[in-house]
Amino acid sequence: METEEVSGIPSWFDGPITQSINSVFEGLNASVESLDLLKKYYSAHIQSLKADVQHIKLLGMPSPAQLVDIYNPARVSTTIRRRLFTDEWITAGLSANASSNGTKLISGDSYVEDKSKIAILGGPGAGKTTFLRFLALAYADKDIFAKAQLKTPLVPFFIPLPLFSKSTKNLFEYLSDPIEAKTNKYAKAFLTRVLTKGLAVVLLDSLDEVPIADRVALLQKIKDFCSKYPETKVVISCRTADYQADMLDAFHEIEIAKLDKASVQKIVKAWFASETDKAKNLLSIIENDPGISALTETPLLLSLLCIQFRHDLALPKRKVELFNRCSQTLLREWDTTRNFRRDSSYQSLTDQAKERLFEEIAYHFSVDALTFIFPKAKTVELVSDFCVRLTLPPDDAVGMLSEIDSHHGILEQFSQDHYGFSHTSFQEFFAARAIVNRGCGLKVIQKNLDNPDWNSIVEFIVAQQHDADEIIDFLITKSSLKGLTNYPPMAKRTDWLRLLYRCLATGPYISFQTRQAAINHLVQSQFEIARIYGQGGVFPMSQLLADGIRHPYYYQTKRPSLSTALLPFKKLSNEILRTPIPGYPEAAIKSIETIESQPWATESLLRDALFLNLLTPLASTKSTELTALIKKKIENVPNTPIHRVASVTLGNIPIFSGESKTKGLSQ
Repeated sequence: METEEVSGIPSWFDGPITQSINSVFEGLNASVESLDLLKKYYSAHIQSLKADVQHIKLLGMPSPAQLVDIYNPARVSTTIRRRLFTDEWITAGLSANASSNGTKLISGDSYVEDKSKIAILGGPGAGKTTFLRFLALAYADKDIFAKAQLKTPLVPFFIPLPLFSKSTKNLFEYLSDPIEAKTNKYAKAFLTRVLTKGLAVVLLDSLDEVPIADRVALLQKIKDFCSKYPETKVVISCRTADYQADMLDAFHEIEIAKLDKASVQKIVKAWFASETDKAKNLLSIIENDPGISALTETPLLLSLLCIQFRHDLALPKRKVELFNRCSQTLLREWDTTRNFRRDSSYQSLTDQAKERLFEEIAYHFSVDALTFIFPKAKTVELVSDFCVRLTLPPDDAVGMLSEIDSHHGILEQFSQDHYGFSHTSFQEFFAARAIVNRGCGLKVIQKNLDNPDWNSIVEFIVAQQHDADEIIDFLITKSSLKGLTNYPPMAKRTDWLRLLYRCLATGPYISFQTRQAAINHLVQSQFEIARIYGQGGVFPMSQLLADGIRHPYYYQTKRPSLSTALLPFKKLSNEILRTPIPGYPEAAIKSIETIESQPWATESLLRDALFLNLLTPLASTKSTELTALIKKKIENVPNTPIHRVASVTLGNIPIFSGESKTKGLSQ
């Protein structure tokens, strides 16, 4: 028999199937009828499977994308953190190849290849279904299989468990009946052979979406199937909080890791496939805003980020709106988009009440002493007190925490003895909301301004404050550079200048006078920074490169603390470049006229440095004016420092030449 001629069956799969074909069907002519059935079965099943799994439409995506275009190889952890005590996983996380929570990460494909029974766990929207769909597609397509870290060809079956749980059939019948309908009665015999010989992989998706009342019977069906066909590879997916270690004893558990940088880039580019500039801009924001970056850890939250950016490019200004949307999606919309509603034992615990609970917990573990992991005993105590306020039995606290963890993935069990918010930015958002509701925003900021870990909370407070004038005035006063001569205090206050700028970028509710005072303060602070550097004999000049602003510098004397001072200045300059705020560019350009009149600006290098430092960060909003001003400044001074630095900046402004041809100075 010439196996290479089997139509519809790729050559990479010929061996394991056709080697046993003669013994599959009793009473059939093996060389003709059984081969014909194989062709019918394989082509019919694989075509149907591919149609079901090859496309994916993430929440809010305008049209489906090819799964292979958006999928990046899944990384998984064999350490299920919530099963360990905190000290245990911290001790276990000393490996260099570790995730942010300290657990070792490995390739999901490789793990599936090596094990026979696997449970894929993860939080809401972590990519469990996408991973199972990819496995199905990889086993069905030789080109994708060749690129995956899989070695053994298998016949894939993809089964959504919520649908299977409604059926009265056992798992074998559920697999065989559609095949028999497309071929003939011998499909059952063929499937029996494939399963018995371990030539199949059965992918069971979304155990957590099966109603609790139906799970015991469903799990028994799965156990019976595994017992009857022990050689068949079976993979099941479930939310971590819904999966108990004793549900399927023979299954090895792994947990989907957070998205890495490459995965984020691939998803964003797929989202904006026809709008490459938008993709580039969003990735730049993600790279430079830790709060927004926290929302890229799962495909679900990253999709929400893309939705928001598609509608409004000013993400920092809409940050509160973005986190409101994310929390609402996790509380309500994610399940309803898939026509599913989870059972609740606490009907009086409304979504609004859950948000209030998040505020209480975030406030307690932020204002008293900022920490992002919460002792279980104290967390249960806080929830018990909250239950009393809602006239719920305080003993419901543990069960309530478990249900919230299972349903929403906002507040989750961190380990056996700790809880925490799934993303630190959620804690910052809810803590700020609680602080604003209590009317103590300014007082809390005054107390915590020296702690940089509070910067994101400060931004959220300002953005949600009904009148933020007092807070903005306070930040103006604290970030004043007047009278300073040393680098270390300048560095600290430059960090506060950046915080002030970021607060203005959130679009706070403030008076016109306060807004103008803040903008003028930011501009004049550039003069003060130039003065302090100039008095120290150092002249950093802003230079626009492909990845942002750098500060090559000329110096007469170089202090050891210089690099410490330059870093906050670089961050401030790039903040202005990437996040324009109304009024600042105009004020900065207008101030150019006053450089020559500054009594301390006697050194030409100092004046040139200030000129570039004011203008270069405006490249994203005022490229035409910037190009004209810089070209005019340097056209008659071809061999001076400002010419050599500014020529690189001009080369990176698209309106000028599109590509930089000149190498700048190294910092």
